[in-house]
Amino acid sequence: MSLINLSSIKSSFKLAWPISLQNILVTLLSMIDIMMVSHLGDAAVASVGLANRIQFVILVIVTGLAWGVGVLSSQYVGAGKHNKIRQAILMGISIGILVMIPIVILTFFYADSTMALGSNDFNVIHLGENYLWITMPSLLFIAVILVFENALRSTGEVKLPLLLSISAIACNIVLNYWLINGGLGIDALGVTGAAIATTASRFFHMLLLLLV
Repeated sequence: MSLINLSSIKSSFKLAWPISLQNILVTLLSMIDIMMVSHLGDAAVASVGLANRIQFVILVIVTGLAWGVGVLSSQYVGAGKHNKIRQAILMGISIGILVMIPIVILTFFYADSTMALGSNDFNVIHLGENYLWITMPSLLFIAVILVFENALRSTGEVKLPLLLSISAIACNIVLNYWLINGGLGIDALGVTGAAIATTASRFFHMLLLLLV
């Protein structure tokens, strides 16, 4: 009996540690922009932090949808219906994008009002509004990423999503440093540069996932 328990623990750990580490990296990804604009002042930090909180609330919807796809995929794997996994992925992505599109569109009209819910500082609202305008469309990329990653995990593939997340974070750090501070013919863009870097790295992450 002890051998069975030990084997179960080893199997669980083998699956759990990449997922746990990736969740840490996902949290770190939202913190990178905040840390890398910290030298621009309190308004920059507050605007990026508040904008990321707003995005996090919206992403909860897609996260729940992605977990649903993961549950369906694991059931299909157990039943030997591997062809059904593709249908679950396409369904999840389609619903996720359909949900995100109106939210992204509304952001262009109400980004300032949304930021005003968390701050009454004009500079924070203005910087956060620009950050949201640039980064909110990237939530469409995140919807695709989350659905695919949960489907992969349901089939026992946990290391590939981790490696791709690490690549996306590395891309974000490099682009952040370049675009925030300027260089190689690009003027320093500050918070706007951080937003562009985040959107570009999320697109890069999605592209890598689809290609691999």
